[in-house]
Amino acid sequence: MRPPYSPVVDSAPASVALIGSGWRAEFILGVIAALPERFELAGMVVRTPQKAARMSAEFGAPAFATLEELLAHRRPDFLVLSVPRTAAPDLIVRAVRAGLPVLTETPPADTDADLTALFRAVGADAPVQVAEQYHRHPLIAAQIAIARSGKVGTVREARVSISHEYHAISIMRRVLGIGFEDATITAHRLDAPLIGGPGRSGDPQEERMLSAELTLGIVDFGDRFGVYDWAPA
Repeated sequence: MRPPYSPVVDSAPASVALIGSGWRAEFILGVIAALPERFELAGMVVRTPQKAARMSAEFGAPAFATLEELLAHRRPDFLVLSVPRTAAPDLIVRAVRAGLPVLTETPPADTDADLTALFRAVGADAPVQVAEQYHRHPLIAAQIAIARSGKVGTVREARVSISHEYHAISIMRRVLGIGFEDATITAHRLDAPLIGGPGRSGDPQEERMLSAELTLGIVDFGDRFGVYDWAPA
């Protein structure tokens, strides 16, 4: 898969198609709608007819049942995938074979074996990019910039609890200046009582006590290490 590139902004907005209908998909559609000078929504692939009708009316673009149906009516500049990791590989392969560049969420497949199979199916030069967004958040980006500036010396420890799994490890590696070096990982899972906080729909309506599965991990890179601290509730 190709490394990230710096897009050239032309006068005409890029034509984008989207597959997905969940919370993240609607967030992406909101970004497209907010930047009409940069993006134009060519169409969506939404499997549920009722949801397809609602999203088409709300975002002003046609919704199709399959990728092939969309491509029979539209030819976007690129495709954005916002689907479960188990569904992504097949869609990526189908899009690449149709000559359509793809931007997909991370991870693009569910297991190591699935990732390997996907890479072999599309090849090293496939126009596929995998998005990792947390390090672009302004506050996190500023923290990473300070850590890498040298003004605080060599950063040898990073404690990350901003998000789960691969998102947290992405931030941890950037703060520490680590690429793809191997690590020794030691972790424990504990039951952690905590009070339920805000969710995607806003603040909680009542106080609720939850029991979350807290994961504490030490990611040892030798001369540097990270602490992973995450509870999903």
